[in-house]
Amino acid sequence: MRIGEIEAVHVAPLEQELTQALAHRAKVLGKLETAFVAVLGNPCRARSYDPELLKRAVLTDTDEARLLERRLLRRWARRKDKKRNRPVERPQLSVMQPVRNSETGKWQWPLRRIDAIDHWRTALFAADVRLQKAREHFHGGEGGTSAFVTMTHAADAFTISQLSVHARPDTCKIRMAPEARAVVWKNVGRPYSAKMLRYVVGLVMTVALLLLWSVPVVLLSTLISLRFLVTRSPGLADVVKNNQFVRSLLSYTLPSLILTIFTTILPRILWGFVLVGGDRAYSIADKNMFIRHLYFLIIYIVIVIAMTGSVWSSVYDMFTDFGGFWKQLVNVLPQMATWYCVYVMLYGAGYQVLKLLHLKSVCRYLFLQAKAATPRDYMKAISPVFIDWGTFQPYTVLFFFIGILYSHLQPLLLPMCLLYFLVGIFVMRYMCIYS
Repeated sequence: MRIGEIEAVHVAPLEQELTQALAHRAKVLGKLETAFVAVLGNPCRARSYDPELLKRAVLTDTDEARLLERRLLRRWARRKDKKRNRPVERPQLSVMQPVRNSETGKWQWPLRRIDAIDHWRTALFAADVRLQKAREHFHGGEGGTSAFVTMTHAADAFTISQLSVHARPDTCKIRMAPEARAVVWKNVGRPYSAKMLRYVVGLVMTVALLLLWSVPVVLLSTLISLRFLVTRSPGLADVVKNNQFVRSLLSYTLPSLILTIFTTILPRILWGFVLVGGDRAYSIADKNMFIRHLYFLIIYIVIVIAMTGSVWSSVYDMFTDFGGFWKQLVNVLPQMATWYCVYVMLYGAGYQVLKLLHLKSVCRYLFLQAKAATPRDYMKAISPVFIDWGTFQPYTVLFFFIGILYSHLQPLLLPMCLLYFLVGIFVMRYMCIYS
């Protein structure tokens, strides 16, 4: 097209050998570090401990290096019995290796105890060989459906990204490449047919989750509804009717708490289904996560909760009298204005403020720190937590529409929505700056 000068072109290969080799080497390296920590401790208390010397001895495949490694481990090992000053023993690993019986000719798989450090070091050397071969054949295999083009001038790259060069004039397949950490590398080299198949599978899993997730939400919401208590437990229903506090608790507060709990767990499952879809960048995955999460919130908050207490008959009416179902939904929705007011107030003044405590990040840190055995695990435990916009932003859009549509039915709803956005400004500003 003669728009600008091209500096380099890298076509992503169709095969996934390099990505798999990198993941396998990282896993083996973690196992080897865990075996060394079992001997040295974390951190190592020996005064003469030299990690660089130990690293050179471990990564050198010679007999002299093995003798030096054993000598260093014996000198720096943590003590099992402080009175007798005895070092801990080298960790052992149980493996199952097939052995053929010479008499019967049958294969057997007996368990055998081997040295864990020697086993994982050998596996690391094999992983290095596999990774080197994958790097050598990286550009020699069949090209995939994605390529990274580097232009000499940045202005030319932005110009090309705004052009449509696809065979169909209404389709644009050129976009600015994201950062390396924002690329889902395992999905880059997949063909377009495999990507579409994974997208359909992820969509089917999302729809199945939508149907299955409604069962506990509907069941719990129905059990605490006043209409259900009148039909199943008239005595308890009379107590609820006579006590205004209990009636407001069952009608407004408990459904809001139940819905908040279920919608807090839901995004973690949805994010896994979105990644199954084969998106090649996390920005696209975040957009799909935002759309699906918003659909879930609208369906549960507008339809499922609104039909609480008569949901099973409503499902029957949906298939037998489709027009009557929507008529019943239209009659129920205006009655939900007060519940929406309580829900927005609970989420805006309560749940958003709790985000400042970072309970999820603190629990994650405590869990990872408790199971951390190596310095690499500790670095992972203290790594910063990124804001998941696909989880937070759908609530902003949902409450905006709720405030616009229902403020004329419940005047108090508009101040509650204003409170939600005012608190959200300070909460999100604090999380973006200090989190």
